[in-house]
Amino acid sequence: MKKPNITPGPWNKKGHHILADRNGEDGTKVAYSFQDGPMEEWEPNARLIAAAPQMAEALNDLTAAFETLWRITCKDHPNETLEAAKTALLAAGYTE
Repeated sequence: MKKPNITPGPWNKKGHHILADRNGEDGTKVAYSFQDGPMEEWEPNARLIAAAPQMAEALNDLTAAFETLWRITCKDHPNETLEAAKTALLAAGYTE
């Protein structure tokens, strides 16, 4: 799938700020993890957001490889996990 036009990673968590790495230095602020929920959720949410570009790229690579293998071995049988991965990528802005 084609990657959306997002701020290039890696993204780093600095406190509740999510910053794009620019040659080893903090650059563009891409997000701020602040919510009405419990404070103990802020830190994990910030880490998850910071990992998003890396996770999406890995999921895209895995999906492409798995889809190729699935077509070779299982032909036209649907695969729910593969479809769920593609749906998640589409929700993140990837295009087919």
